[in-house]
Amino acid sequence: LGDGALRDALGIFDMAVSFCGNNVTFDELQKFFNLPDKEMYFEISDFILNADSKGMLEFYEKLNEQGFDLMTLYNGITEHFRNLLLVRTTGNADLLDESDVIKNRYKSDCEKFSEPQLLRLMKVLFETENRLKYSSNQKLLVEMILVELTKINDEISDLAELLAALQGAKKKVSEDVQPTQNKNNQPIESELVKRIIDLFDAVEYKPEQ
Repeated sequence: LGDGALRDALGIFDMAVSFCGNNVTFDELQKFFNLPDKEMYFEISDFILNADSKGMLEFYEKLNEQGFDLMTLYNGITEHFRNLLLVRTTGNADLLDESDVIKNRYKSDCEKFSEPQLLRLMKVLFETENRLKYSSNQKLLVEMILVELTKINDEISDLAELLAALQGAKKKVSEDVQPTQNKNNQPIESELVKRIIDLFDAVEYKPEQ
């Protein structure tokens, strides 16, 4: 909660001692400071994995009703995906400062994402961090970010998949037409563009004359 500031951390510690006395426990502090539970972040990553923007918005509304601090929530989401990426990349959950139960959860859940997927999610979170700090409507901005996260891996295919699809389209065109032109005397490139448009449901760009 001190976010790297020793003075803030000491102030928070004084509050904790005032509330808990000499027996400071995590459960009591979680209630006192209204801290998000770790399970919450796994639920959020499941919504993202399933591209479930409706479920994400409903879940986010419940969190707002509980009065969670938005920056604490946002930082928790960022740390959560950092942990997933770390375990996915290294295969070593012991690098995390978490309980054994949470470490095992990261071991299993990191396999649901590829490294490129996690990197894309982290990029979105880092790019919007400063905007969130100075936003006059943090609630709306976090809502928008969460919806964006549910869409990013649903709409973007890995580069390898795109290249494979393009290679397949190029090979198909090469089999169907002559090396330089097709039966209608059109260049192969025109046929290839048509196949790509059909493949990706795209629109051909035509610059203005």
